[in-house]
Amino acid sequence: MILLLFVLSFSSVFAETNVMRVDFSLSEDGTVRLINVENSKGTYEEANFSAADFIQIVDEDVVKYYLPYEESFYRLTDLPSFVDEKLVTKKLPYLGSRGELNFYKDGNLKFSFELQDLCNLDGKCTGYENKINCPFDCQQNYIESLEERAEQKKLEEEVKADLIKKQLQKAEQEIAEKNKQRNFILLMAIIGMVLLFTLYIILHKGVKHHIKHHKNNGRR
Repeated sequence: MILLLFVLSFSSVFAETNVMRVDFSLSEDGTVRLINVENSKGTYEEANFSAADFIQIVDEDVVKYYLPYEESFYRLTDLPSFVDEKLVTKKLPYLGSRGELNFYKDGNLKFSFELQDLCNLDGKCTGYENKINCPFDCQQNYIESLEERAEQKKLEEEVKADLIKKQLQKAEQEIAEKNKQRNFILLMAIIGMVLLFTLYIILHKGVKHHIKHHKNNGRR
């Protein structure tokens, strides 16, 4: 009840989504006759008032959608008159082919439509079935197209994985090449230090030998 009051207190138009257009005739005595149910892309409007006449989408005794409406049977003509029956069109959200679509007049249930009849999966596109709400029955080669899309997605994933693998290999090669260059520079530095140290030893021994030889010659 609280949820219902919450729904009644707000009004908004939703972004384009899957909608269910419902065409039905309404008699002044409350008789409802469903003419057509057609699914498509579009928008639907939430309730912004309460009324004795309303439509509900119910699934397992839970109200999924509520839309009140007020219809007048008074016709403005040169001589105002009343009509016994009128055509009503409403756009509801398409929440799937399950549950019931219930029509109320003066708070009393007048007509109920099983939404599963929008797609009975019998391989025949009949009744209110169409390509949007029942592609299995209404779209030719639907299973084959699903398999093709699945195969295409698999190929795309393989190409993506291969590209990532090549990028990783390239990165590893670049790192290995940098490591080689760094190791080569380090090796050259070590060799240079060894050569300098060797040269230092040689020069140091030469100097000591020269000094010693000079001292020996001085004693003589």
